[in-house]
Amino acid sequence: MSVWSDVIGQESAVATLAHAVRTPGAMTHAWLFTGPPGSGRSVAARAFAAALLCPDGGCGECRECRTALGGTHADVDVIATEGLSIKVEQARDLVALAAHRPSVGNFRVIIVEDADRLTERAADALLKALEEPAPRTVWMLCAPSVEDVIITIRSRSRHVRLRTPPVESVAALLTRRDGVDPSMALYAARAAQSHVGMAARLARDEHARIRRHDVITLATRIVSVGDAIGAPPIAGRCEHHRRFGTYRHSRIHRSTCSWVCRCRRDGGILCVDEYDQPRARESWNHIVSPDDCFRIIRNTRRRNGPDGCTASSAL
Repeated sequence: MSVWSDVIGQESAVATLAHAVRTPGAMTHAWLFTGPPGSGRSVAARAFAAALLCPDGGCGECRECRTALGGTHADVDVIATEGLSIKVEQARDLVALAAHRPSVGNFRVIIVEDADRLTERAADALLKALEEPAPRTVWMLCAPSVEDVIITIRSRSRHVRLRTPPVESVAALLTRRDGVDPSMALYAARAAQSHVGMAARLARDEHARIRRHDVITLATRIVSVGDAIGAPPIAGRCEHHRRFGTYRHSRIHRSTCSWVCRCRRDGGILCVDEYDQPRARESWNHIVSPDDCFRIIRNTRRRNGPDGCTASSAL
């Protein structure tokens, strides 16, 4: 089993990365991984890091492969943020780290999982390291698309595009890696629209499956103001609540806001048609008032009837 085993449905990207591992002339100091959520950007970056550090080019069995994939290798640093942005101070720390020589391997690898969250000043600080790269340091930046990264950084990086993996490949991965029953794995992969992480959660967590069912069926039960008032609120707050700030003091608007946040936070799993997925996500991301929410609910019931709901049908 090689380090590429978990990078599913990305044959072209794996071929490019494996060629760079085998051929020094094809190697460069900065790589930009892009792809939709769940496509495995960080998984591909970690696998690439493991292959670069492995004496056999990514066997998946040696200590270097296991520690690189597990996030414990001394020469692999993974930067992921739970905040809204990566600050300039963090970027400067990364630049200082990039100047150090590898401790035990041939390369020092720095993986930035959310490169699209770099602030303007942070991106400028990082740009210096990309313009004057250290001899054996490799940068791996992950972002949803090339447009999410400033042009000066992406012009100095080699682009690797990932795609949404096939449902069957995701199901096979869950069965092989996590021991999930094949029928459950296929259900989870379809429900999660091939998002590997979400599919794994749905397959292993019954509460997540119940929650998804409640979220989807909630839209079919809201047809009036009274239904919206009675809709179950979601505990806690998230960034989307702030977009509804002008309605914060009304109970109906708070309930509607909670419902919208629940649907959006639980992901694009409301949309089951892969061809309509980008359009559906764009619609949900442009909800800025409860009236917008009610419009989508009303259109959903008209097109699907009371027993079915997908976000794409509501557009």
